[in-house]
Amino acid sequence: MLLNLVMTPPQEEIKDFIRRVDKTLDSKKRQLSQLLTKQILEEDKGNKLDKLLRAIQAAELDSFVLNLTDEMVEYLKDLLDRANIVTEVSRIFLRLTERFSFVDEENIEEVVKAFREELENALRGAREKYKGKKIRISLK
Repeated sequence: MLLNLVMTPPQEEIKDFIRRVDKTLDSKKRQLSQLLTKQILEEDKGNKLDKLLRAIQAAELDSFVLNLTDEMVEYLKDLLDRANIVTEVSRIFLRLTERFSFVDEENIEEVVKAFREELENALRGAREKYKGKKIRISLK
């Protein structure tokens, strides 16, 4: 929707957008926190991640954003490369919901079996794509 100078911005849409952005940022902060495993932190001899981790753990978004510079992003990428970890996004839940519109007592075993097969296929595909890397599957 385009606004002209005399129109009032749609407040509910703006609030909804801000809520979605906040939710996405929270999710990404949790993912980043999980990726910074003990193995990676042990390599951080210069303690470059200390401020960033404190900001993530305290959920201080302003501090997190200030510390997440281009240099820090490159540093994190380098650490993850050295840790040999790759996260592959998979739409497993989407495929499951296309096959099963609901889960009940009669089909729970079938759904669990299908979920396991989807995970195994995703891991197998990622292992072929990223040979020699430790694979993580993101379900989001």
